[in-house]
Amino acid sequence: MDITDSPIQLQNMYNRKSNTYVEHKIFPYVSLDDLRLDLMNKVRNLVKSRKPDHDWLQMSDQDILKSAGLWEKDFSSGVQGYNLAGVLLFGKDEVIRSCCPGYITDAIYRVENLDRYDDRLQVATNLIESYELLMEFVAKHTSDKFFLVDNVNTSIRDLIAREVIGNILVHRDFSSAYPAKLIVERDWLKTENWCVPRRHGNIMSDEFTPYPKNPLIQQFFANIGRTDTIGSGVRNLYKYTPIYSEGGKPELFEDDVFKISIPLNKIAAESVKESKTLSKREQKIYDMICENIHLSVEQVMAELDISRATVFRDYAKIKRITGASYDKNTSTWTL
Repeated sequence: MDITDSPIQLQNMYNRKSNTYVEHKIFPYVSLDDLRLDLMNKVRNLVKSRKPDHDWLQMSDQDILKSAGLWEKDFSSGVQGYNLAGVLLFGKDEVIRSCCPGYITDAIYRVENLDRYDDRLQVATNLIESYELLMEFVAKHTSDKFFLVDNVNTSIRDLIAREVIGNILVHRDFSSAYPAKLIVERDWLKTENWCVPRRHGNIMSDEFTPYPKNPLIQQFFANIGRTDTIGSGVRNLYKYTPIYSEGGKPELFEDDVFKISIPLNKIAAESVKESKTLSKREQKIYDMICENIHLSVEQVMAELDISRATVFRDYAKIKRITGASYDKNTSTWTL
């Protein structure tokens, strides 16, 4: 495929092959006046509630920014200043819009009006307040359920929302203009965000190898208690979703677009179980993959006399159900 005339595809290819993180991009003309330093009191309170002797509690605002890696110097070019991570965490709205024009999270509640939405919130402010706004949106449109966790009465809904919202804010690819989405439906909570995939396919709780997409932002959120260690989010979703939905399991799918689907009730949980069986044709394709891990789309089309679109649709279901993944670079299936 020739992508030389497609700047978006070229950028995506560069991002996948690059060893650098977009959050490290330095904006030398961003100053303290461009940042929301009024958020520092909130940050200190969150840090204190998590760790009363945290080093940040004794630091000035600027020292906290430097300690968190939000101000840095590029030793290859000599450029220094606040980076994209700092802008996204503390920038004023107009500064964020200028430095990262594609950044937005679209929260949608869709139950009655299935063609459009019943409620919508577009969030384009700093990541600290974005987290709070999105948590409030989920709380507004979903029922809460309390269970004993370590002998403490705990909101399972909030635990699940914390993980999915943390993911779309912390682990997305900020170089893409693809808008992150949080969608609340009658039976489902779903999220989508662009990412730089390290694998392709379904993410299972027992085989997930965590890879930080934006380590500076992730570490900052960990310090204020809004995320935990890398990889714990997947484990928590697999742990708490069955409790909340009476037996359902989360669906996490990593590709260029990272998708999470959380069943909200027993109806959704049962529909997942019914959809986790391969049809006769899908099973045939899976058997062909098992026999030849370099199986091409053309071979499947010729063998089963089906269209390319049908093959890709069957591939998607096979990957979701079996956990198989496909590496586009080597044209190889991993089972």
